[in-house]
Amino acid sequence: MASALSHLQRRGGYTLRRLASDIGVHPSYISRILNGERDPSWCITAGLAVACAADPADLLPLWNTVHNVATPLPATPAEAADRYRAFLRGLRLSAAAPTPHAICEASDNTLTPTDVTRALEGPGIPDWPTTCHLVLVLRGRPADLHPIWRTASTPPAARVTTISAGAFG
Repeated sequence: MASALSHLQRRGGYTLRRLASDIGVHPSYISRILNGERDPSWCITAGLAVACAADPADLLPLWNTVHNVATPLPATPAEAADRYRAFLRGLRLSAAAPTPHAICEASDNTLTPTDVTRALEGPGIPDWPTTCHLVLVLRGRPADLHPIWRTASTPPAARVTTISAGAFG
């Protein structure tokens, strides 16, 4: 979590004073958060994300994992796909936002830029071996993402018509 927040702060060039002022805390508290010495509440974490012009949704899966917060599985594959991508974007932030090319190099080129881009942005959801490998390259735990991946990769159910055959003449 600290590495993702620290990356956002460095990427935007924000001073500790500015971030502290934006979210209403002391600069030394921000420093301890960014150094991994303090574990911020979700309110502070989301505030830091917004102050750094980032989407808090990308940090929520990391925050939940760090705090052992169990979240209900998404109800639909579309919701799961959104959470899947947020999870991967959070891991990527935590790894200092490497480019797809750098991620491929870190995977010894077993992942392709297309694999990485598809996982982060779509369309579709990559297979589990690809997803698992990407999570490992980003230094995450595949087991944290597997239930979401399973829901996101579920094909839509075949539509069943309830109109009787007689309605067609």
